[in-house]
Amino acid sequence: MNKILIGFLTLAIIAGCKQKNKNPENEAIIDNISAPKERNFTDSELIIGRRICNTLANKRELFEKQIDEQQQIKFRGENKNCEGIVYNSADFVVKVSNASSGNLQYVALNRNNYLSEVITDQSGAMKVICGNLKVSDSVSNRVLLGSSIMAINLLISTGYDRFEITKMANDGVGNYTKVSTETINVFSQANQINSKFFGLEQERFRYTTCPGSNKSSYIKQSWVTNVTAF
Repeated sequence: MNKILIGFLTLAIIAGCKQKNKNPENEAIIDNISAPKERNFTDSELIIGRRICNTLANKRELFEKQIDEQQQIKFRGENKNCEGIVYNSADFVVKVSNASSGNLQYVALNRNNYLSEVITDQSGAMKVICGNLKVSDSVSNRVLLGSSIMAINLLISTGYDRFEITKMANDGVGNYTKVSTETINVFSQANQINSKFFGLEQERFRYTTCPGSNKSSYIKQSWVTNVTAF
């Protein structure tokens, strides 16, 4: 009986050590978001997509009317490299710049390696998606930009409207391989933020495939507060 008990205890200790040493950040794939198969958006996705596009357009119009770099936002940032090391976990402040025509930017104070592009209804794949959603109920969830395919998910996550854009690059022989995935939650409800701030990114991740492996690095950016009143 004692031998059996000792055996169970030994197995439990070994299992506990294995579990303790297992780091989910070092798993082969951190971004388990799969690119959706090509299809048209469903009715519920059309509602979410149009709401997202409207809020992104409102944000763009608000920022375009502002004095360049007058307004400031505080984000919480974090990075992870291809070796699985997480770094740069800290708050930082950005200024909203509209100096470049049609290209809104976040200009960070004392921060490198952050997401500087202000995502709007005129950004990349969203420009195509939002344009199509204005005129049709039959909208494909895939967009061809140059030689890359962008696959788009529209959903609600933890109460926030969310869109996910997976970039797949042509390998030169007709195959498309995922190279990055970006996920953006946006404020779109009055119980989340003042309505004039609809379209601000509540949380944003960009995962990039690491060369020669099936791991990925990421940049994370989460809204903390609006420093100025806008």
